[in-house]
Amino acid sequence: MRPFFTYYGGKWRAAPRYPAPRYSIIIEPFAGSAGYSLRYYDRQVVLVEKDPQIAALWRYLIKATASDFLNLPDVPEGMSVDDLNVCQEARYLIGFLSMPVQCYKSHVCVEHRDEIN
Repeated sequence: MRPFFTYYGGKWRAAPRYPAPRYSIIIEPFAGSAGYSLRYYDRQVVLVEKDPQIAALWRYLIKATASDFLNLPDVPEGMSVDDLNVCQEARYLIGFLSMPVQCYKSHVCVEHRDEIN
């Protein structure tokens, strides 16, 4: 399973170099997009995240149904996610999913910017 959204400093690419979990429960501090835990989705996972927006997004993702996801609207041209009639957590998700590469580039450290073209 891949992360649902990208997050600066994500562990997805580095996770294969980390040791496999030894226990049935994974505690992932600095959860972000849960790049390590999603590689072991068959385990019980505890996500620890200080950023209130990311923590709220994970609470939404965990409780949302397939229907909730299928009914998420696109962002119409000329509007922003803040204009959508959905809960704030869904706005966070839509914002991550619709973020163009140009916006993401500004959050990537200088040494990796050339890789995102």
